[in-house]
Amino acid sequence: MPDYLGVEFEPLASEPTGNFSVAVAYESEESQMPADLREAYRAWHQVITDTEVVSSTLVLAGRRALGREKDPELTYGEVLFRPFHRLLDEVVKPRPGEVFVDLGSGTGRAVFVAALCWPALAACKGYEVSPPLHADAMRCHGELSGSVMAPVELHCADVLRRDDWAAADIVWIASVCLSDGTLRAIAARLAESLKPGARVIHMTEHFLRDDDAFERVEEDPIPVEMSFGVTGVFVARRRGASE
Repeated sequence: MPDYLGVEFEPLASEPTGNFSVAVAYESEESQMPADLREAYRAWHQVITDTEVVSSTLVLAGRRALGREKDPELTYGEVLFRPFHRLLDEVVKPRPGEVFVDLGSGTGRAVFVAALCWPALAACKGYEVSPPLHADAMRCHGELSGSVMAPVELHCADVLRRDDWAAADIVWIASVCLSDGTLRAIAARLAESLKPGARVIHMTEHFLRDDDAFERVEEDPIPVEMSFGVTGVFVARRRGASE
């Protein structure tokens, strides 16, 4: 039987009694989207840098620039447009006037998904410590200047040395490779500054797990496809004072 990328065949439970055929038809991801999402999808894909190029050049350049060639916290991975949009749309539910923040925004992919798909957001902000990744995000932002999108702010900064992100309504942290020390520092900032109802999206089972200031939106991990495969994602909501 020939191999088909993305298609799995299972053996029949019993021998077939006659002839039969199997047809596999390709349908693009874009064709399965609502019409109002396709323009954002096309704009996003026209400007982003291929993941393999980023991993083989920009990530290595950033590690060298920071003198952190072997730092696991600088491990690179990215969101994909449709899976990340679905996560935001179905679980996080951004509302007009809210602020989206990406801590470790890389080349800006998550920031631009939020900005393009929810143009009524007050702002979409990204914070990235690696200068080459930040520079590529700035390039993307410039090329998206004619698109309908929420205001975007991109900062080349260590998130632990900035405090202007902690008043956001939605915080995305690709936390899978962050150290426990870094996660504790971020958690303390979130608990201190986030307003009730704010949502934190992350990828670490124990992060915010035992913090009374937060509750899980869904108890089980939410499977989301990323550039490196499908992984579990968690969404925590900031409780109010009376909860």
